[in-house]
Amino acid sequence: MYDPQVYGLLGAVLLLHLGTLVYVYLRRNGGEGSPAADVDAATVDRGAETAVDAAMEADETVVCAECGVRNAADYRFCRACVADLSGPPAQGGSEAFSNAA
Repeated sequence: MYDPQVYGLLGAVLLLHLGTLVYVYLRRNGGEGSPAADVDAATVDRGAETAVDAAMEADETVVCAECGVRNAADYRFCRACVADLSGPPAQGGSEAFSNAA
């Protein structure tokens, strides 16, 4: 009934699985040596901010009807709330919350 080989293999598989889970967790959450640890959050947003700043200087911006954030005129989606900027502007920004029940 008790076979040490089977339980040894089962233990090895469980340890391997646990190690894999720890590895994936560290990679996704910015552990040492992960690509996420090498990129600063400010660096990621710097490109979008520069494009919007340049568009604001040239007065080529679109204001998102959902959240009110200014976006470059050539943006298709809002950089803050990812709302579609290609459609007509919505009347009032709080209507999206009135239908939530």
